[in-house]
Amino acid sequence: MKKYIFTLVFFINLSLLFAAGALGVYVDDNRYLAEGGNTRLEINYSLPYFTLDFMQGQYGYEAEIFVDISVKMGDKLISSDSFTNKVIIRDAQKMFSDEAYLDKITITLPAYQFLIDVDFTDTHTENTYHWSNNFIPLDKEGMFSDLELSTSIMPDTTSFLAKFHRQDHLYQVKPSHTYSTNQGQIFFFEEFYNLFEDEQGNYQVALDIEFIKDQSVIDTVRFNFSAPWQNVNEVSDKIDISGYEEGYYDLHITCTDKVIDITETRDDFLLLKTERLKLNRFFPEIEDDFMLAGYFFNSNQDNTWKNLSPEGKKNYLDRFWQSYDPNPATEENEFLVEVAQRIDYANDNFSHFKPGWTSDMGRIYIKYGQPYEISKLTTNLGENDFSDFKEYDINERKHAYDFNKHAIKNYQIWKYRLKKNANYIFIDMMTSGDYKLIYSSDDEDGENGLPDWRKYLGYDFDDRLLD
Repeated sequence: MKKYIFTLVFFINLSLLFAAGALGVYVDDNRYLAEGGNTRLEINYSLPYFTLDFMQGQYGYEAEIFVDISVKMGDKLISSDSFTNKVIIRDAQKMFSDEAYLDKITITLPAYQFLIDVDFTDTHTENTYHWSNNFIPLDKEGMFSDLELSTSIMPDTTSFLAKFHRQDHLYQVKPSHTYSTNQGQIFFFEEFYNLFEDEQGNYQVALDIEFIKDQSVIDTVRFNFSAPWQNVNEVSDKIDISGYEEGYYDLHITCTDKVIDITETRDDFLLLKTERLKLNRFFPEIEDDFMLAGYFFNSNQDNTWKNLSPEGKKNYLDRFWQSYDPNPATEENEFLVEVAQRIDYANDNFSHFKPGWTSDMGRIYIKYGQPYEISKLTTNLGENDFSDFKEYDINERKHAYDFNKHAIKNYQIWKYRLKKNANYIFIDMMTSGDYKLIYSSDDEDGENGLPDWRKYLGYDFDDRLLD
C-alpha cells in the first residue's frame, strides 16, 4: 500500500461469529482529534447474522466478508487497501440470534477533505454493499469529538472485540443507531479538547443533547463534568430513554466550555423501537410455516435448515422474515403483508384437492408475485407449427405426436420480465385443474422441471412462445 503525507491504518478483526441470508450492512463513523492536528476516523460496521451466506467447511459453518477501501481527493486516488474477514461458527442455530458481526476500521487523516469509499462483499453470494463518506476533518482548535452511542459499556479485560475497548471497558457500539426502548438506557462516549482550566485546576464542561422529533424539541438532557484534565478529556455516561416514544430522533449536541462560556455543536440521530414478540406465522400448523419459508431459501440456507432442531426452526422464522423487511423503521413488515396477499390469491385461484398455496402455481406466485404475462394454451390443436421455426429431429416430432395424440391438455406459460427474466410452464397433466410445473428457464431458482418437458406440450409447440 502506498503511503503519502498521512498514515492510513486499518485494523482487521477476525471474530468467531456467524450469519446467514442476504447481505446487509450498517455503517457508522465517528471523528476524533489525533496528534499533529490530524483526525482519527473510526468506521464501525455490523452485519446481522442472517445477512451472510454460510457454507459448511472443515471447522464448522464459514462465511467470508471482503472489504475494499479507497481514499480519494477529488478524482485522485490517494490510498487503497482491502482485506477479508472469515467468519466461523460451529452452532448453526446461533445465526438466528439477535447478535451481529461487528468490526471497526480506523483511518488517520490530515486536515483535508477526502472521499472515503468502502465496499463490502459476501464472497459466497457476491452480494455487495457500498458506503461512501465525504470526510470533513475536525477543527484542530475544536472542543469535542463526534458522539459515539453504545448499547452497553462494561468492564472487560479479555481480547474479545479488542478494537472496541477503551482502557478496561468494552463499548458495545451500534452502527445502526437503532435501540430498544425496552432496554431503558443507552450509553455514550465523548472526547473533549482545547478546554480552559479554572483557578482550581479543573475543567468545567457541559454537554447538552436535544432530542428532536418531527422538527420539535422533545427534551434536552444535560451532562456536567468538572475534573482535572486526565478525568475529563474522555468521558462516558448513560442516557435514560425509557420515557421516549419509539420513532426517529434528530440529536443536536452542544458542548460548552463553562470557564470561558464558548460553545460548539454537532448533529446526530437515533431510532428508538419497542421490541415486541413477533411470531411471523401464517398457518395454524407450524410445519406449514416451515414449508412456506422454504419457498424463499437458497441452497445453502436449505442445507442449514435441515440440520436445525424444531425449536431452532421456530427461532429462524422470525429472523428470516425480518431479513426481507424493506423498511425496518416501520412496525409492519410490508413484505409479509404482500406474502399474505399472495397466499390468499393462490388459495382462491389454484386450489384443487389441496390448498392453492401448496400447488406449483401457488409456490411460483408466492415467490415472485403476479407474472408479467400469462399465455393459456391447449396442446395438439395445430395452432402452433414449430417446424416453421426450427428443424426438429423427425423422431422427436414423432415421439411428441405419439405421446399426445389421444389427449388434449391445457397448459400455461408464465413470463416474468421486471424484477427477474424467467419463463415457467405449467400443464394440467391429469386434466383435473391441478397444474404441474414442467419447465423453468431460471437455473438458480431451485425449481426442478422435467428434462423431457417438450413431449408433454404436443407436436405443435412453438419455441417462439417463450420469447
